[in-house]
Amino acid sequence: MIKAFPIYITQGVLEVMRAKGGLQSPTEAHHAKQLFLISYLTRKVLQEEDAKKRNGYINLNSADCQTLYGMSYKQIVFEPLKELGIMEVYDGYVPGVRSKGYRLTKPYRMEVELGRLKEFSLTEPSQLKRIQRWEDKQFDKAIATYPSVEHQLQHLGQLTIDKEAIADELERLEQAGVYKGKELGLAQYRYIETEINHLIKLFDAGGFRASLKKGRVHHNLCNTPKLFRQHILDRDGMDMVEVDMKSAQVFFLCVALLSYLELKPKSILELKDHINRKVDLFNSKTPLPSDVYPFFANVVADDFYSDLHESRLGQDYSILSTDQKLSKAHRDPLKDTALKVLFTNSKKHPSEANGVRKKLYETYPTVMDFVHRYADAQLSTSRRSSGLAILLQEMEGYFFNGLVAPMLQDRFPDYDWFIIYDAVFCSQEIEEEVTEELRLLVKEQFGVEGLY
Repeated sequence: MIKAFPIYITQGVLEVMRAKGGLQSPTEAHHAKQLFLISYLTRKVLQEEDAKKRNGYINLNSADCQTLYGMSYKQIVFEPLKELGIMEVYDGYVPGVRSKGYRLTKPYRMEVELGRLKEFSLTEPSQLKRIQRWEDKQFDKAIATYPSVEHQLQHLGQLTIDKEAIADELERLEQAGVYKGKELGLAQYRYIETEINHLIKLFDAGGFRASLKKGRVHHNLCNTPKLFRQHILDRDGMDMVEVDMKSAQVFFLCVALLSYLELKPKSILELKDHINRKVDLFNSKTPLPSDVYPFFANVVADDFYSDLHESRLGQDYSILSTDQKLSKAHRDPLKDTALKVLFTNSKKHPSEANGVRKKLYETYPTVMDFVHRYADAQLSTSRRSSGLAILLQEMEGYFFNGLVAPMLQDRFPDYDWFIIYDAVFCSQEIEEEVTEELRLLVKEQFGVEGLY
């Protein structure tokens, strides 16, 4: 049972909350619900990848809100916070999802970015029970979808963490003032520091949890910055290694496209019913347009992201030699560019677009037409850019949690391993065996080699 829950509140919000009559003198239980929601939205500002989406609006499903705040959540939580100018709402429902968008108002978002944060422990019993109930619900959903999650959490419980190395890493990060190639703001640093300290406490106390969101399994290590993952050790105190799938998102785009061309569904959205389908990527019995196999080859055998460099776009490249592949520093921005192009809100057909999107269409018209068709099929404009991304995440989730995790448990039950999205982390002594098993599984499921 949860005994306390960490929450983040800005100084300005605290002043409003403490003002006489500020919240019509709510009961402690109501107050706790309001604090929990404010803290949730504050975290989303700190988590840059979420803050950029939909202008910072975060979708909250009504069923989850009822679980976390009770049936009267609008009257006792949401409306008071709106009236006080702490929170604002994007009122349009996302069709089929029953969720609206919520965010802190601009003054408090700016406060978060400036690092004016206070951390508290939420201890109100009834709200802690609601949080526990919500976490249990998310956990049960993950286990029901992928029973392998239970085994993975057992392996997480065997891991250790190098606390001294973590402390040194935090100190270096603070002194450098740079994170992921960008200036590290005070708020972001404090958030990382606090989350890492909570991670250390979790390793001391145990109790790893998991949930399922948009096809992906999330557990306590998923939000651990890569900089700190290197200090997570196996049960013997030895380093673990990362075995990463090459260009996973674009690879699953290849798989989705082939299924679409082979199955010819009445609705492109029916692909969601085939996330577990086996394919033979380079040996289809269905005649394919001339640009499809070159795209598959680029993703599997070459380096799709390096080929997005402006000097290469639109050119015919055979397999890239090592010196032709861009360094990580140059490749990562191109990866971001590719994902923005593939998962875009634009209603323009790629043939009418400009820049990278137009160049990709000229080279791979079938691929870009597929991407556009999937976006066009979404019921909501706000989901144009996310619909295909979620499909690919669900395909990735099935492969890694429905196939890879059971294989690892069967082959390596007495060794340490865990999965973060499309990467497997394992003890050094089984790295070669794990890599070979992953190669065999990819060959069996997709008929290809070269992803590991």
